[in-house]
Amino acid sequence: MIITIDGTAGSGKSSAAKALAKELGFYFLPTGKMYRAAAVLLLDAGLDPHAKPHDGSHIAALLKDSYFDISPKVVLLNGLDYATRLVSPAATAASSLFAEHKEVRKELKREQRRIAKLQPTVTEGRDQGAWVFPLAPLKFFFDAPLEIRAARRHLQDPSRTLAEIELDLKTRDETDSQRECDPLKEPENAIHIDTSVYNEPQVLAELLRHYEVCVSQLSPKPSFTVASTGVTSGH
Repeated sequence: MIITIDGTAGSGKSSAAKALAKELGFYFLPTGKMYRAAAVLLLDAGLDPHAKPHDGSHIAALLKDSYFDISPKVVLLNGLDYATRLVSPAATAASSLFAEHKEVRKELKREQRRIAKLQPTVTEGRDQGAWVFPLAPLKFFFDAPLEIRAARRHLQDPSRTLAEIELDLKTRDETDSQRECDPLKEPENAIHIDTSVYNEPQVLAELLRHYEVCVSQLSPKPSFTVASTGVTSGH
């Protein structure tokens, strides 16, 4: 089973997806880490993320047959661990720019689908339900007002001003929504979650509620039991 969680920057989708996967015993696929790792690989190869147009054939050649192995503390791309390099400002900025290119998206979508075929998966990003897994049985879309998302990020990083963070989030939303290839949009049949009206435990409870409704309607039904520690699935 595949569960997708998409949404705007800073809407809380990553923490919710991770918590949901833990509760269900599913694999957690943080696709943002894949795009940042790919960005670092392309930067190492000398590509300028601001250059337009890019040499699409060069990008495709660099990412062709790329192979990811992601765990909570390790992000392997072609056998090399990129985890410690993903948090750099350069990787974050470049990932958004490189993600506009169809060659990057094609190769990473291929890998995301391969990984999700291996086990029940909660996958989180900005294109999962609409473009990568449009037939997923359970899709969510997270959003919250810009000022609330910015305030949350400011608590995480008080070294930056609230105005700077708001501008960054607004720019990211516009870039993701307006890109030509696989733009950010609310997937068809997705469940909209306004995270401004829920705290994190309430968000998780809401996701679990929708999961139970979903599996009760599937045929054949996945087996699962609700225990005091949460939901354990058996597939």
